[in-house]
Amino acid sequence: MAVNNVLKVEKIFDGVTIGISGSVTATLDVTALLGSTVGKMAFQYYCASAGTADVEVTYKLSLDNVTFWDPTTPEIKSSITPNSTSEAGGGEYDYEFAPFWEITATESGAVAVTQFDFWLAFG
Repeated sequence: MAVNNVLKVEKIFDGVTIGISGSVTATLDVTALLGSTVGKMAFQYYCASAGTADVEVTYKLSLDNVTFWDPTTPEIKSSITPNSTSEAGGGEYDYEFAPFWEITATESGAVAVTQFDFWLAFG
């Protein structure tokens, strides 16, 4: 992220639950979020479960908000693994651009997620 930019933050998932081997999906128009970014975004997450869940966050791209395809590297975060409590974290990600994104959080650790929050920041 460049210095002196205005960050635009979007909360994608807010306290959602994800069942065992389940997923949640959100679609958004990222053109309203873009600042003077150069192909980078930041993300922040919070994940809570009663056991060792394993959550992966991926995205797909679309030009028309109808047909979506996988970018070259669709994983924003490949493994979020709270162990009987919670995990919080974040990072920076190089992304491919299209006006519409479909973001999916999928649990594959056979433990339900009791709370999942996820933010994207562009700037």
